[in-house]
Amino acid sequence: MSSAVDRAADELYGLSLEEFVPRRDALVRELRGAGQKDDAEMIKRMPKPTAPAWVVNQLARQEPDAVRELIDAGQELRRVQEWLLRREADPKDLRTAVEAERALAVTDPEAPPEERVRQALKAA
Repeated sequence: MSSAVDRAADELYGLSLEEFVPRRDALVRELRGAGQKDDAEMIKRMPKPTAPAWVVNQLARQEPDAVRELIDAGQELRRVQEWLLRREADPKDLRTAVEAERALAVTDPEAPPEERVRQALKAA
């Protein structure tokens, strides 16, 4: 992948959903005009993210530490579940891991989806 494609992906996936397609099309026209047809074709194939994917992507860009903490909590829960299945852990360990992960998901149900995900990540 060329640096032009990398830059375009970084720019496009940082935009609002409404801006994605018009900007992608503009980048494709610019690159075709500059004779970079392969790069233009790669950018044209970049899919517009779904709303949930866009929310998670934006939060990963804005709150990378919180996303890492959420991933770590999920991995810890999975690890304890595996230990329990092998009878190498106490059921209290699973309870503790589940409670920790649940605490990450406590959000205001009336908040918009992006804010609910942000609240869950901040709780991490």
